[in-house]
Amino acid sequence: MFDEALAQLTILYGDDPSYRIERAHLANAVQVAWSAMRKGWQRAEGVRLNDAARQV
Repeated sequence: MFDEALAQLTILYGDDPSYRIERAHLANAVQVAWSAMRKGWQRAEGVRLNDAARQV
């Protein structure tokens, strides 16, 4: 997850040589990476049978 957070910071700030990673920026990037992982897990679980029956 830390690698994904650093990758996101690299995308946001590019190769700016004057940029320093700050604790707040890293904490936010970790939250975004964690949220993306959690949403992926939820999508991977799929729709439960009870939910599918209600949608019909």
